[in-house]
Amino acid sequence: MNGYEKRTKQKKDSILHAAQELFFKNGVTETSISDISKKAKVSQGSIYNYFESKEAILNEVMHEHITKSINAMVAVLDLNLPFSKKIAMMFSLRDTSDSVLSQGFLNSVVWNDPKIERLFREILSEKVLPFITRFIELGKEEGAVDQHISTEAVMAHISAYMPIFTHPDFLNTSTEYKEGIYRLFYYGILGK
Repeated sequence: MNGYEKRTKQKKDSILHAAQELFFKNGVTETSISDISKKAKVSQGSIYNYFESKEAILNEVMHEHITKSINAMVAVLDLNLPFSKKIAMMFSLRDTSDSVLSQGFLNSVVWNDPKIERLFREILSEKVLPFITRFIELGKEEGAVDQHISTEAVMAHISAYMPIFTHPDFLNTSTEYKEGIYRLFYYGILGK
């Protein structure tokens, strides 16, 4: 990477970092391009050199946030720990990931926007489903997931939860509700 490419990447990363911080703290509707440019210490014109709109920035911020969260969970699978400890660590990682999202952010995102829905479908097929497949296989190897439950049955189980996880209001529900759904989702597949 030459000097120009490096500076370009740094500027884009600075914009995304500033936007993420502002979006997650204040909400999307309460954050302007001007706010992002001030926080990132770049001109508004520079922002438009990289992104066509605030929605395009949001799309990339969400993609990076979700991808980072999933990658952290994937790393947990490689740890030399009992499967039950790995699940507990995944709950902790999920809590950490969710804790940076303010209620203002959750309320300001149009969750049923076709671009947001497409983003979630993309991440689901590219990252989440391979992760879950590996998670199930590892659980079977360690004896934590019932050997008699086929991967296809697990995928059907996951598919049954997708309308809950992808519902526009899911992230706005109470912590207790989300915790219950997550526990049913993770521990329900253990077949015990």
